[in-house]
Amino acid sequence: MTIGGSLNPDTRFHLAAWLLVPVRTGPLAGAAAPPAGWTGLADGAAGPAWGAPGDQARFFLGGLRRRLGLEHGRRWRMEAVPPTELRCGDAAAALQAADLLALDDWGFLLLRVEAAGLLTADEVLHFNRALPAWIPRTVTERLPDWHIGDSAMPLNGIVRRLLPVSVEPAEELDWFGHDVPLILMVTRDAADGVEPDALTAALLAGLPPARPGYTLAVPEQERLVGNTMAVWRNWLVGQHGARTLFYAAGETPLAVNIDRYYHLLVVLTAHQQVRLWDFMERLAGLRDAGVGSEGLDLRRELAEFRRIYMPPKASTYPVGDRLYRFFMHQAAVDDLASAINRDIAERDKVEQLMGQRRESAILTALTAIASLAVPATTVATILQLDLEKLGNPLHFWGPATVATVLAVGVVVVSWLRSGAPKST
Repeated sequence: MTIGGSLNPDTRFHLAAWLLVPVRTGPLAGAAAPPAGWTGLADGAAGPAWGAPGDQARFFLGGLRRRLGLEHGRRWRMEAVPPTELRCGDAAAALQAADLLALDDWGFLLLRVEAAGLLTADEVLHFNRALPAWIPRTVTERLPDWHIGDSAMPLNGIVRRLLPVSVEPAEELDWFGHDVPLILMVTRDAADGVEPDALTAALLAGLPPARPGYTLAVPEQERLVGNTMAVWRNWLVGQHGARTLFYAAGETPLAVNIDRYYHLLVVLTAHQQVRLWDFMERLAGLRDAGVGSEGLDLRRELAEFRRIYMPPKASTYPVGDRLYRFFMHQAAVDDLASAINRDIAERDKVEQLMGQRRESAILTALTAIASLAVPATTVATILQLDLEKLGNPLHFWGPATVATVLAVGVVVVSWLRSGAPKST
């Protein structure tokens, strides 16, 4: 099955996107004032339709309202976004808004991009592949250039230019592969319903426009379209890797809902992935079994993170909560958490065995001391007796010698069976 075989070549599409760039916000998360050139959205900053912190607050459960910065200053919008666009022939996708969201010491730079006019399927495929490109796939690949003013640079250069001075892109971005997480909103210019098709699979896979040798096998297409969910007849959502696709047909309020609410659900699950990957790497870097003070601090931090940022329910809206669970499932967040728990359990078993061995060595040493001390104490006591009361010395030295030999034998056998204590 090919794209041309599944779509009318005259079909045209609207395209918009959110780019989610993980960043290290550091002290900015607790700052009393926004960075220079940015405005706090929770303070009612004026903006386009997607700047609706009041509606967003009602969409999420109480705890998440605070954690996602909807009730106090943890989300800021750039006041004057410089003219920035990514081009594809005569088509261009322009940067419309830049938001900074702080979640603890981590956060996201959220870039809202939209293409002007209608696009062909090939142009949609091009933007789907070019928009999130962050790391070259090969040493010879050249990243797509974004145009900002009179300059041209790849996305990583644009991000560094937009970020406040104290904020940097997270070094761990390669956890997502070559691309930053992308939310793509594609609307077919037709009034009928939408079903998963070859374009759905190609967009989720991040394929380039039609090229020999880049046609997906039918089983792979079926697997990819199986990663979709539909609530209404005129739109569906799919997720694969770092790509989230909303695919719609005709007039629908989906774009407004994505801009106001749904993109934050993807942000939340991406944050869960980033932090859990970070916990796995830090846990792997601990010495021995990882139960020292550093290991215990890491476990407490993990437990606190799961309590705050991994709630079983996120939204007051039924569709919102279904989407949240869908994104968590597709991102394998629970599998990541389970892998960390298994690692901790294995380390605990190792530490328990090490502790039992240390206890066995200590008991062996104490047995040796006690076994040697009993004959010695007996000798010391008897030597204080009058020789006339002692009688024949052989009556003492014979049994004492036998007892001592037996005690030493017990110590040697215990030592050989338990082994000498080893340093950890």
